[in-house]
Amino acid sequence: MSFEFWEIFIPGLHFKMQLDLQTLLDKLIKFRDERDWAQFQTAKNLAISISLEAAELLEHFQWSTEDQDIPPDKREAMAEEVADILICLLLFAHKLNIDPVQAAQDKIEKNAQKYPADLVRGESDKLHIPNILFTNGELRRFDVKPYLDKGIFKQLKDIQLFKKVRPCLGSIQWEGVQDLCPDTLYIESEPITKQRIGTGNN
Repeated sequence: MSFEFWEIFIPGLHFKMQLDLQTLLDKLIKFRDERDWAQFQTAKNLAISISLEAAELLEHFQWSTEDQDIPPDKREAMAEEVADILICLLLFAHKLNIDPVQAAQDKIEKNAQKYPADLVRGESDKLHIPNILFTNGELRRFDVKPYLDKGIFKQLKDIQLFKKVRPCLGSIQWEGVQDLCPDTLYIESEPITKQRIGTGNN
């Protein structure tokens, strides 16, 4: 849980950030215990505090444009919100005996499997939208995402399972027997282009 330095690269800015979470956590616990605040720092209270502090950080962006520069005084205020979030997060992880660094590493590995780079590079909504060639020669795109919170379709959030889709009886089907009505598949899909089957022309 202890690191010496991470290199941080930001356009127009390059600095080294010392990162020693264990030392920081020790200071937080000492600060807390000197004030007898452990009794108030339940997992629930800390989780709520993380959310509230994150909302305070978000508040700095209210009514701002995407490309608006952040002035130095606002950046300093944001740094304080970042500190509050990190403090609450470390205390929460400590309360539940979670190693946040290991948890983050595990999550990165899990996401690497869930979102393969060759499928999602440069796009945030490319997953779960297969292209389907219909017998009338139309190539259409169907967005499955609205179905992913319904019944057995929830299993298809696993991209590896989703990729096992296959044609079946005029529609498409997955290994978990999830399928869609052919009419639904056509009506709710969006045309990409027309192509003549067998010619390879797009």
